[in-house]
Amino acid sequence: MEDPLAARPKESKTIVPGIALNLRTLIWKGQLHPGEHINQEAWAANLGVSHIPFREAVRILEAEGLLQVTANRGVTVTPVTEHEMQEWCLEFEGLLHVLLPLAAAKATPASLARARALMPELDQPRIAPDTHLEFWRILLEPCGMPRLMGLMEQLIWRLGRYFVADGKAVMASMREIRPNREDFLDAFEAGDAEGALQAMMTFIRKRIVVYLQLQERSR
Repeated sequence: MEDPLAARPKESKTIVPGIALNLRTLIWKGQLHPGEHINQEAWAANLGVSHIPFREAVRILEAEGLLQVTANRGVTVTPVTEHEMQEWCLEFEGLLHVLLPLAAAKATPASLARARALMPELDQPRIAPDTHLEFWRILLEPCGMPRLMGLMEQLIWRLGRYFVADGKAVMASMREIRPNREDFLDAFEAGDAEGALQAMMTFIRKRIVVYLQLQERSR
């Protein structure tokens, strides 16, 4: 197993965020699978850290919805279920409903051009989470609401679990089905925040339906 903490900071203020970031990345890449049990002692030893900062990192990811901690099963990567995906959609839609009108009023030609340049990469099989995060930061950070952006970034990280199995195949196969990201960005650029919201949520929900169908067939 590759060591995701090859460079391990020892300072107390950075080691816990570093562990959390690397666990997020392992989940995004599918090296930690939805529903997989995490032996905290073994993983702390593998990362070369003590169990105390590792448990703190686990608590961070539990709050973000990436890990579940129960008395019976210990720590597991949050499974991908229909209920969880629908809950994700409601959270994502709620944040966009608040942020898109503010962001559309502050968009610039340069920021829109940067966002458009990233779109072809977003459905690629091995895309890094940083690209998805950058896309939404470009559009929404001008709102000046860092706490809401923090919630948005947590939701983007949760997307990684959907891409472990069939998620990327679904996105690639449905690239030409409308509405798509271009429709979303066209509405956003025109200042039509409601149209942009509807385009993005329809885009997402259509793909979730196909994703769940594929998951059901694979069981």
